[in-house]
Amino acid sequence: MMILQGLLSCFSAQNLLTALLGTGVGIVIGALPGLGANIAMTLALPLSFGRPPDTCLILLSSLYCGATYGGSISAILLNTPGTPASGATTYDGYPLARQGHGDIAIGLSTMSSFIGGIFGTVLLITMAPLVTRLVLAFGPPQSFLIAILSLCIVGALGENRIIKGLITCGLGMMFSFVGMDVITGYPRFSYGTWYLGDGMNVTAMMIGIFAISEIMILMESGSGSISELANPGKLRNVLKGCRMTLDYPANLVKSSLIGSIIGAMPALGVTTASFLAYMTQANTKREGETPYGEGNVQGVIAPESSNNAVTATSLIPTLTMGIPGSSSMAIMLGAMTMHGLVPGPDLFAVNSELVYTVMSSFFLINIFMLVFGVLGGGYISRITTIQNRLLAPCVVVFCAVGAFALKGYWQDVILALATGFLGYAMKKYDYPIIGFILGAILGPIAERTFHQSLRISGGEISIFFQGTISKVLALMIVIAIFWPGIRRVLQRRKVKRA
Repeated sequence: MMILQGLLSCFSAQNLLTALLGTGVGIVIGALPGLGANIAMTLALPLSFGRPPDTCLILLSSLYCGATYGGSISAILLNTPGTPASGATTYDGYPLARQGHGDIAIGLSTMSSFIGGIFGTVLLITMAPLVTRLVLAFGPPQSFLIAILSLCIVGALGENRIIKGLITCGLGMMFSFVGMDVITGYPRFSYGTWYLGDGMNVTAMMIGIFAISEIMILMESGSGSISELANPGKLRNVLKGCRMTLDYPANLVKSSLIGSIIGAMPALGVTTASFLAYMTQANTKREGETPYGEGNVQGVIAPESSNNAVTATSLIPTLTMGIPGSSSMAIMLGAMTMHGLVPGPDLFAVNSELVYTVMSSFFLINIFMLVFGVLGGGYISRITTIQNRLLAPCVVVFCAVGAFALKGYWQDVILALATGFLGYAMKKYDYPIIGFILGAILGPIAERTFHQSLRISGGEISIFFQGTISKVLALMIVIAIFWPGIRRVLQRRKVKRA
């Protein structure tokens, strides 16, 4: 009954308009490199004063969902992830754009995001108490094992590049260790500078290693355009991409489930979910299928359905336990506190209609996101036909502005340029960039949860193997490490049988 009342409350004129505008603005902000959901939600927070709490939370939720999806637009068309959550989408989305299928890739991303968002919303509304109990079973040891599992799946980067993938993962982790020690608080590898003492900004590094490096390669290629084929961008191609998405239900369900579980866990976040879903899917490549990293459509479906499933289920720990799973949810928690709402089990009893109104609004938000993506995807994909000599300076300026807008530090612009040269060298010598980003993102998570686990156990390593969940994760890590070799043996046996 409460669910129905909440759904009906979403259709009030004020809430409907708020969700519509918030989603549209969020998509635009998410598509701009370096901005993303946190900035959009922070700027919108003052607008919530004097407005009903449900309208305020719907505004923040729509900005969050819109920005998460919007990051895929620039990731696909310009190899520039608008948000860190779209970093994995560049791996196959951008090759599709270069092949003249940018509008199809936008369709794939739009429908995947919609299905992932709806999947997460259904899970949020129907299974929040059950999922909460499951999440409570995940402590620092389990979070550490998930981070290590994600790094071990680097074997999906290709059988011939396993060593290079491990090298780039290690390099990314080295970059992530710059800054304050997570336990002692002492600066390390900062060389006496205040900027390095604060750590290296991952988003600035992603802007450089994806976008700046690609601009260098585009300028090397001459004065052509990104797309190898003349593709004006048409609505029917976007719709074709939407239909193609439905041809891979197993990928959609699996990736949405990964995103839903990771989203409900405080600490890991949307970026981890998208990369984990991508790497998991890449490890299931079949013979004769387009290689991942060269325009495989499932390489777009997996991260996009996963990261948009996170947007809904990330509310679970925030609403039920008052624990924000990410910085975006911390802003949401601040907005709730500002309106006198106290997160926890009592919130569902005292403000049940409000809670179900906010949760039900995700249905509307995802529908608006689908409409915006379908109607605008064809037009925006025409950017791939612009000449490189005109496009490159514009992208560089956007990247510089985006890197500076993160914290207002000019050093972030220098970091983006430096990692741009690093990314250029890695592409030239066939080192997988995704391994570097994976190491940079998961390094702090793995380090923090490792130290927390040892403090809980008094220094006993056995804590990582206690309980069913830990044992299953440890077994999956062993399988992930040896899977490339096992796969080669299976392929050889198949060839001999043939």
